[in-house]
Amino acid sequence: MQIRGFGQQRGRSAVVGLAMGLTALLGGCKQDSVNAPQVTGPSELALAFLLTADPDITLVGSTSAIGINIRDRNGEPIPGVRVFVQADGPGHLDRSFIVTNGNGVAGVTFFADGPGEAFVFAKPIGTDFEGSIYRSVSIAIGEPIS
Repeated sequence: MQIRGFGQQRGRSAVVGLAMGLTALLGGCKQDSVNAPQVTGPSELALAFLLTADPDITLVGSTSAIGINIRDRNGEPIPGVRVFVQADGPGHLDRSFIVTNGNGVAGVTFFADGPGEAFVFAKPIGTDFEGSIYRSVSIAIGEPIS
Protein backbone atom coordinates (compact mmCIF):
# COMPACT_ATOMS: atom_id res chain seq x y z
CA MET A 1 0.00 0.00 0.00
CA GLN A 2 1.37 3.40 -1.00
CA ILE A 3 0.39 6.69 0.57
CA ARG A 4 -0.06 9.41 -2.00
CA GLY A 5 2.22 12.45 -1.56
CA PHE A 6 4.44 10.80 1.05
CA GLY A 7 7.49 10.52 -1.32
CA GLN A 8 7.06 14.10 -2.49
CA GLN A 9 7.06 15.35 1.09
CA ARG A 10 10.30 13.49 1.89
CA GLY A 11 11.93 14.94 -1.26
CA ARG A 12 11.00 18.50 -0.29
CA SER A 13 12.24 17.96 3.26
CA ALA A 14 15.57 16.67 1.97
CA VAL A 15 16.03 19.70 -0.32
CA VAL A 16 15.12 22.14 2.48
CA GLY A 17 17.50 20.35 4.86
CA LEU A 18 20.32 20.45 2.32
CA ALA A 19 19.77 24.16 1.67
CA MET A 20 19.80 24.92 5.41
CA GLY A 21 23.00 22.90 5.89
CA LEU A 22 24.80 24.67 3.03
CA THR A 23 23.70 28.06 4.34
CA ALA A 24 25.08 27.25 7.78
CA LEU A 25 28.32 25.89 6.33
CA LEU A 26 28.96 28.76 3.94
CA GLY A 27 27.85 31.39 6.44
CA GLY A 28 30.96 30.71 8.50
CA CYS A 29 33.33 31.26 5.57
CA LYS A 30 35.17 34.55 5.57
CA GLN A 31 37.81 35.92 3.25
CA ASP A 32 40.80 37.34 5.07
CA SER A 33 43.23 39.66 3.33
CA VAL A 34 46.44 38.09 2.08
CA ASN A 35 49.79 39.82 2.26
CA ALA A 36 51.62 38.59 -0.82
CA PRO A 37 55.43 38.85 -0.84
CA GLN A 38 57.05 41.49 -3.01
CA VAL A 39 58.05 40.01 -6.37
CA THR A 40 61.66 40.72 -7.29
CA GLY A 41 62.05 38.79 -10.52
CA PRO A 42 60.07 37.94 -13.64
CA SER A 43 57.10 35.67 -13.11
CA GLU A 44 57.26 32.63 -15.36
CA LEU A 45 53.47 32.26 -15.24
CA ALA A 46 52.79 35.65 -16.79
CA LEU A 47 55.73 35.90 -19.17
CA ALA A 48 55.54 35.50 -22.93
CA PHE A 49 59.12 34.85 -24.01
CA LEU A 50 59.88 34.52 -27.73
CA LEU A 51 63.36 33.44 -28.88
CA THR A 52 64.19 33.57 -32.60
CA ALA A 53 67.21 33.03 -34.87
CA ASP A 54 67.57 34.94 -38.14
CA PRO A 55 68.65 33.08 -40.18
CA ASP A 56 68.11 29.66 -38.62
CA ILE A 57 70.13 27.99 -41.41
CA THR A 58 73.58 29.45 -42.04
CA LEU A 59 77.13 28.60 -43.11
CA VAL A 60 80.36 28.14 -41.17
CA GLY A 61 81.93 31.57 -40.62
CA SER A 62 78.57 33.37 -40.76
CA THR A 63 76.45 34.93 -38.04
CA SER A 64 72.84 34.68 -36.96
CA ALA A 65 70.89 37.36 -35.07
CA ILE A 66 69.25 35.93 -31.94
CA GLY A 67 66.19 37.94 -30.92
CA ILE A 68 64.43 37.89 -27.58
CA ASN A 69 60.99 39.43 -27.16
CA ILE A 70 59.36 39.47 -23.71
CA ARG A 71 55.72 40.45 -23.07
CA ASP A 72 53.38 40.37 -20.09
CA ARG A 73 50.04 38.55 -19.95
CA ASN A 74 48.35 41.50 -21.71
CA GLY A 75 50.85 41.53 -24.59
CA GLU A 76 52.62 44.65 -23.33
CA PRO A 77 56.44 44.76 -23.61
CA ILE A 78 58.42 44.27 -20.41
CA PRO A 79 61.53 46.49 -20.33
CA GLY A 80 64.50 45.84 -18.07
CA VAL A 81 64.29 42.04 -17.90
CA ARG A 82 67.76 40.53 -17.50
CA VAL A 83 68.28 37.41 -19.60
CA PHE A 84 71.02 34.76 -19.52
CA VAL A 85 71.91 33.27 -22.93
CA GLN A 86 74.28 30.45 -23.88
CA ALA A 87 75.16 28.45 -26.98
CA ASP A 88 75.60 24.69 -27.29
CA GLY A 89 77.14 23.22 -30.41
CA PRO A 90 79.54 24.50 -33.05
CA GLY A 91 79.38 28.21 -32.32
CA HIS A 92 79.48 30.97 -29.73
CA LEU A 93 77.65 34.14 -28.72
CA ASP A 94 79.00 37.67 -28.47
CA ARG A 95 77.82 37.88 -24.80
CA SER A 96 76.04 35.90 -22.10
CA PHE A 97 73.84 38.51 -20.39
CA ILE A 98 71.44 41.00 -21.96
CA VAL A 99 68.63 43.31 -20.82
CA THR A 100 65.39 44.02 -22.72
CA ASN A 101 64.92 47.57 -23.97
CA GLY A 102 61.79 49.75 -23.68
CA ASN A 103 60.07 47.58 -26.31
CA GLY A 104 60.77 44.35 -24.38
CA VAL A 105 63.35 43.32 -27.00
CA ALA A 106 67.01 42.27 -26.70
CA GLY A 107 69.44 40.49 -28.96
CA VAL A 108 72.79 38.76 -29.27
CA THR A 109 74.87 37.58 -32.20
CA PHE A 110 75.62 33.90 -32.79
CA PHE A 111 78.86 33.03 -34.63
CA ALA A 112 78.87 29.72 -36.54
CA ASP A 113 82.27 28.10 -35.89
CA GLY A 114 81.74 24.69 -37.51
CA PRO A 115 79.20 22.51 -39.33
CA GLY A 116 76.33 20.81 -37.51
CA GLU A 117 73.42 21.96 -35.38
CA ALA A 118 73.74 24.55 -32.64
CA PHE A 119 71.27 25.51 -29.95
CA VAL A 120 70.91 28.85 -28.22
CA PHE A 121 69.28 28.75 -24.79
CA ALA A 122 67.89 31.73 -22.88
CA LYS A 123 66.13 32.25 -19.57
CA PRO A 124 65.07 35.31 -17.59
CA ILE A 125 67.11 36.07 -14.49
CA GLY A 126 64.99 36.40 -11.36
CA THR A 127 65.25 35.00 -7.87
CA ASP A 128 65.08 31.28 -8.73
CA PHE A 129 67.55 30.40 -11.49
CA GLU A 130 66.94 26.65 -11.16
CA GLY A 131 63.16 27.12 -11.23
CA SER A 132 62.96 29.27 -14.35
CA ILE A 133 62.48 27.68 -17.75
CA TYR A 134 64.96 27.76 -20.63
CA ARG A 135 63.71 28.71 -24.07
CA SER A 136 65.73 27.48 -27.05
CA VAL A 137 66.17 27.92 -30.75
CA SER A 138 68.23 25.75 -33.13
CA ILE A 139 70.49 26.80 -35.97
CA ALA A 140 71.60 24.47 -38.76
CA ILE A 141 75.15 25.19 -39.93
CA GLY A 142 76.44 23.95 -43.26
CA GLU A 143 79.84 23.93 -44.98
CA PRO A 144 80.29 26.53 -47.71
CA ILE A 145 80.48 25.08 -51.22
CA SER A 146 83.78 25.88 -52.93
